Amino acid sequence: MLIVEDNSIIANSLVTCFGLDEHFNKLHIAKNGIEALDFLSKQSYDIVLCDDNMPQMNGWQFIQVCKQKFPLLPIYFLPDAIDTKTYHSLAKNGVMAVGIKSSDPDEIITNTLKLFYSQN
Repeated sequence: MLIVEDNSIIANSLVTCFGLDEHFNKLHIAKNGIEALDFLSKQSYDIVLCDDNMPQMNGWQFIQVCKQKFPLLPIYFLPDAIDTKTYHSLAKNGVMAVGIKSSDPDEIITNTLKLFYSQN
């Protein structure tokens, strides 16, 4: 699993949550889309959890590049908030799941695992 999140508290919380699951034996954190693309160029991941507002390359920009280079890679997009238009645009651009970062952590974990199992 690759977590693309610039807030270290949130990123480390996600690592703590998913580090307990035996299916995610590699968990890496990228602080922005550029770092995430660098990780993806060096190894494969089963799933990406991605923030929106990040420095250098935001989540939306990352998704557009990522889907061109890695079209089958499942992405779970976790912005702070989202409107209907953006939600539909993400779906058209290959994002397989969208949640709100402030959601219940159990909901984020459940949705991530559903996405993971649907691909494996």
